[in-house]
Amino acid sequence: MIRIVGQTLRAFVGILLLSGPASVLAQDSAPFFECADCDEARMRQAALDEPGLGVRVVYNLDAGIMLKFRVFEDPDCAVESETDAASILQAGCSAPGLRQVEVLALDASLSLPFAAMLGMHVNVPPFVEVGKVSMPMSLVNERLEAPQAPFDPYRIAFDRYSGDSYRKFEAAAAGVISNEKLMRQVNPPIASLIFDVWAPVRLARITDGSTTEAIPLAPRFAINDFIVDFVSEEQHALVSMRFTSADMGILQARDETGVLLPAREDVEVDRFERRFSGPGALDSANRLGSFLQRNAAIQFVEFDAECETAYLFTCTNGQDGRACRIDCSP
Repeated sequence: MIRIVGQTLRAFVGILLLSGPASVLAQDSAPFFECADCDEARMRQAALDEPGLGVRVVYNLDAGIMLKFRVFEDPDCAVESETDAASILQAGCSAPGLRQVEVLALDASLSLPFAAMLGMHVNVPPFVEVGKVSMPMSLVNERLEAPQAPFDPYRIAFDRYSGDSYRKFEAAAAGVISNEKLMRQVNPPIASLIFDVWAPVRLARITDGSTTEAIPLAPRFAINDFIVDFVSEEQHALVSMRFTSADMGILQARDETGVLLPAREDVEVDRFERRFSGPGALDSANRLGSFLQRNAAIQFVEFDAECETAYLFTCTNGQDGRACRIDCSP
């Protein structure tokens, strides 16, 4: 995944995620994580197993349980013999040393995001399991300021490591995903994940269990990312992006036949090939060739012969320069 840097990342994190520190020392933040298939005793042990001392929040979505623990040093927990170990462990100590755990009252700031997490876990399991949805690219194009032309997924793919079209698309896509009103209309599960779970948890401040000092959470979300296929009906292609609670990046772009669209660096190798099959395969191959001719100064002549199965698109270096051609694929 490609990470955004500089101004784009700061804007995305500030507007979309309202993010606090993602991972800091235990005394400065509280670990917040899932213990799947755990009862209360195993959640208690998971709190003890977490490195360091201090408060941590453990939850189990299947059981609908969230508990807040404080792990602290207690000289009375020292294990002096194997006989003492079992009773000391039952008392909440961690053999062989000085760590003990107690259950604390949950902070009110966690009730709503945890309820949202439970709602998603119960009501939209396909989204939770797959984490992938489709949206029309027109939503992103609507974020553009005139007179900029709509995004071309072929161009985005070609620029996806460093080009201008790539950077502009990421910024516009982030603008769509960070628009709460729009996202609640277009895709309620994603909106709930972002605005009811990720942002509130990162904004939450909880007590540390020994003083009234408030500390942030360091979450390791059970649902930590999702993928959006931005589909362009006009260009018969899509651009896939992954969004996480602290980052985003373009994964890949594909044409309507499912063939990966190339980046500039892909095409610059000695021999570049793509196979096209299925409905619209020849159109896709010709579109790719015409695009490379326009944008990469590569020679190409459209192919109009019929093949029984598929088409092989090949670019190679020759005496007259770089050229691409289409052949019937074996």
